[in-house]
Amino acid sequence: MPYTRASEMTESIPVMCPYCGEMADLTVEDEGWSRQSYVQDCPVCCQPWQVELIRDAEGDWNATLKTGDE
Repeated sequence: MPYTRASEMTESIPVMCPYCGEMADLTVEDEGWSRQSYVQDCPVCCQPWQVELIRDAEGDWNATLKTGDE
């Protein structure tokens, strides 16, 4: 399998849905930004998450999930 830059630019973070409490993996695409915000649906209950990703000084991503009414 050929080496591609995209393969090292994606990682997963385990998160808990703020609606149903189920665990899911949040896929992070590293596009060079240290802070990202977007909306993504829960893969279990389909409710929309407000996702905020912040990269710390070591390069690790931290995710905060909120409900639409927070």
